[in-house]
Amino acid sequence: MRYLVVFVGIFALACGDGGDGEKGSNFGETKFGDIQVEHESPVFKKGETAIGETALSIVTITNVVPQEENILHVTARLEYTAPLSVVESDGPSLELVGGESSFEVAPLAHTGDQTQLQVRFRRYDDAIPRRATLHIESDTQDAGRRHITVEFKTEEGLVVASVSPPQVDFGSVKAGESPHQNVVIANTGSADLRVSQALFQGHPDYRLIHQGAEFEPGEAVAFDPVLTIPSGESETFVVRFTPLTAVPASAKLVFYTNDPAHPSGIAVEIVANKTGPAISITPKKVDFGGKLVGQVAVLPVTISNVGTQPLEIAELFLSEDTHQDFSLQGAEVPATVPVNASIEAQVRYAPAVLSELVDGQVVPSTGILVVESDAFNDTVEVGLSGVAVKDICPNAIGIIQEGEQVIPQTTLHIFGDQSFAPSGDIAAWKWSVQQPTGSSSGFLPSDTFPNPTFAPNVAGEYQFSLDVWDSTGVKSCVPWKSTVLVIPDEAIHVELLWHTPNDPDETDQGPEAGTDLDLHFAHDKFAATNPDIDMDGKPDVWFDQPFDTCWFNAHPNWGSFDPSIDDDPGLDLDDTDGAGPENLNLNIPENTDYRVGVHYWSDHEYGPSYATVRIYIYSNLVFEVADVKLSHHDMWCVATIAWPSGKITLCQEPDGGYKITPDYQNPFFQDVGN
Repeated sequence: MRYLVVFVGIFALACGDGGDGEKGSNFGETKFGDIQVEHESPVFKKGETAIGETALSIVTITNVVPQEENILHVTARLEYTAPLSVVESDGPSLELVGGESSFEVAPLAHTGDQTQLQVRFRRYDDAIPRRATLHIESDTQDAGRRHITVEFKTEEGLVVASVSPPQVDFGSVKAGESPHQNVVIANTGSADLRVSQALFQGHPDYRLIHQGAEFEPGEAVAFDPVLTIPSGESETFVVRFTPLTAVPASAKLVFYTNDPAHPSGIAVEIVANKTGPAISITPKKVDFGGKLVGQVAVLPVTISNVGTQPLEIAELFLSEDTHQDFSLQGAEVPATVPVNASIEAQVRYAPAVLSELVDGQVVPSTGILVVESDAFNDTVEVGLSGVAVKDICPNAIGIIQEGEQVIPQTTLHIFGDQSFAPSGDIAAWKWSVQQPTGSSSGFLPSDTFPNPTFAPNVAGEYQFSLDVWDSTGVKSCVPWKSTVLVIPDEAIHVELLWHTPNDPDETDQGPEAGTDLDLHFAHDKFAATNPDIDMDGKPDVWFDQPFDTCWFNAHPNWGSFDPSIDDDPGLDLDDTDGAGPENLNLNIPENTDYRVGVHYWSDHEYGPSYATVRIYIYSNLVFEVADVKLSHHDMWCVATIAWPSGKITLCQEPDGGYKITPDYQNPFFQDVGN
C-alpha cells in the first residue's frame, strides 16, 4: 500500500526572494484510504507581509510506501478566483508557483522520495479576504486514483499590545529620594504595533522619560513618525518620582495604539506614598508665651503615626542652638509607634533672666526639637519659643480647625478662646491676616470676635496672627501666628480678580456697591449658535446655553449623566459688587478645548476695572495675566486650554494685543441682571 503525506510550511518573502523563517506548528491530519495528508494551517496573515510584497507556503509531498514498487504519479492544481471589483495588476494574489495553475509533479518512484509545491501570496492594498483550494491527485497501481485538497486563506494580522506592569507602585518614597521604574509596551501579536501618542497626567512630582527626552505631567507625547513596534519586540518608558511632600501622589500614563481591543488607549496607573509610616506632631510649634523669671512651665508634644505601617522613632533631642532655658523630658527612644498610636514628650521652659528688648520689642528665647524617624521626612523640626517677663501677661493661642493646607472656598474655623491670662480673663481679641495679592477676604463676624470664620477664596499663602488682652488691659507678650496654604485640587482651576480705582471700598457688599465682572468658561467641542458679535467669522461661544459656564449657567451637565462622576465644571463664586474673586473648577476634563473669558457686565458708574486671571493645572499656577484694563460691556477672550495636553494659548488680536470686544451685549441677555 502507498501513502501520500503532504507537509505545508509558510515562509516570508520580500519581492519574491527566498525566506528562512518557518511560521507556526498547527498540524492537521486527514486520511483517504491508503493516502494520508498532514499539513500546517495554511493561513497568510496580511500583517506579516508588507503591501506589494509576497510570502510563500511550501507544500512537501513524500512517498512513504514501505516497498519499492509502483511509481506514484501526482498532479497539482490551484483553484483561485479574485474577489469582485478587485484588480490584481501584478498577478493573482494566490497562485501556484511554476508558471501554470495545474501541472504534473515529478513521479515519486521510491520510498522517501519527495517533491515540493509552492503557493505564493501577493499582498494588495485592500482588506478583502482571499481563498484558494490546492487540489492534489495521486494515481497508484494498487489503490487507484485519490483526490486531496488543502484550503488556503488570508487573514488580517492581529495587533496585540501588552503593557506591563498595569500599575506602577513606588511604595513609600522619602524626601531626597528619586526612584524610577520601567513601563514596557510589547507587541505580542503578528502585525506591527503602532503607538501614535502617550498621554501623561497627574502629580507634578512625576517625570516620564523616553529615548532621552523628559516629559512633565500634562504633556501629550506625540510620536513623529509613529512609534512602530514589530511583532515580538517592545519599547521601554521610564517613570521617575521625586517627591517634594509626603502626600500620596498618583498619575496616569495612557498609550494610544492601533490595537483594536483598546480603542480608548491602554492606561497604566501610577501611585506613590499611599503606604508606609507617616508622622504627625502636635503642636507644630511649642509656644510658652510669657513666663515669669524663675517660673517652670511644661508643655506636651505628641508624636503620632498616621500612616499604614509602624513608625520607627530613632532620635528625639534639642538642637545645639536651642536656648539653655529649654530642656526635654519623657519619651524614651528609639521607639516603635504602631499605626494610629502615639508617644508623648515634654518640653520644659524655665527662664532664668528677663528677655531682651530690641527697638521696644521683646526678643523671645527660641529652640528646636528634632525628631528623627523613618517617615517621609526623616528629620522633623518643632520650633520652641518663650518670653521671660517680670510681669505676667496673657498668652495668645489660636487653633485653625481645617489645618495648614486647604482648597479654595474652604471656610476656616479659627478658635482663639483657648487663650488665657494668668490673672483674670481674656477681654479682647484682635485677628489679622496677610493675604495673597488680589484677595480681600475678612473675618466673620469681625476681626475682634474670639472664634471667627475666614474664607480664603484665592489660592496662595495666608499668614494669620492673634493678639489678646486681659481684663486689666495687659496685651499678650507675643502674638500667636500660623500659616495656611490654599491650593486648588482640581484638574483645572480658574480665578478672576479685579481692581477698580474709583471704588473707594471694594470689600463692601450690596446692590451696585461695586463693579460686576463675570468669569466665563466655554466648551469648544460643540458648535455654538450665538451671533458673531466679535466679528471673527464664526458663532461666539460666550453666553451659549449650555456650553458656557458663567453666572446664569453655573453648574452645567457636560459629561456623564451619572452624578457620581465629577466631570462637570462649576462656578463656585459670582461676585457682583466688588473685586472678586470668581472661581471655576473642573475635576475630570474631556478631550477637547476650553475657552476662558471675562465679561464686564456693569461698571455701576465706577468706571474701568483692571482684571487678573490665573489658571491652575493640577494645583500648579501655569498661566497669569494681570491688570488688563476693561470698560463697561467689554468681552475679553483670555485664553484657550487644550486637553489632555493642558497647553494654554493666549487669545490675541492680529497685532498681538489682547482680544477684547467692546460693547459686547448678547441679545438674549440685554434685559437681564446678575
